Amino acid sequence: MTPLASTRRALVLALACASWLSSGNAQTRHYRLGILELGDPNRPCGEMRSFTEQLVQLELIEGRNLIVNRRFAVGALYRLC
Repeated sequence: MTPLASTRRALVLALACASWLSSGNAQTRHYRLGILELGDPNRPCGEMRSFTEQLVQLELIEGRNLIVNRRFAVGALYRLC
């Protein structure tokens, strides 16, 4: 695994953990998740598909009780800062 892939995975996991800071009933509470990706929005990475599947298993469904804000750097690492 490249250092960049490792950094990206750590960033995604950190953001996912941050979304759990608020407590409450998942059916009445809306959670917000921010995702920063180095890649291109037209070419989603396999890790994000797997991450989305895990969110569904946790009953966090985008549009129902989860608000996802995605930002893409399109290969320019400085845009993630």
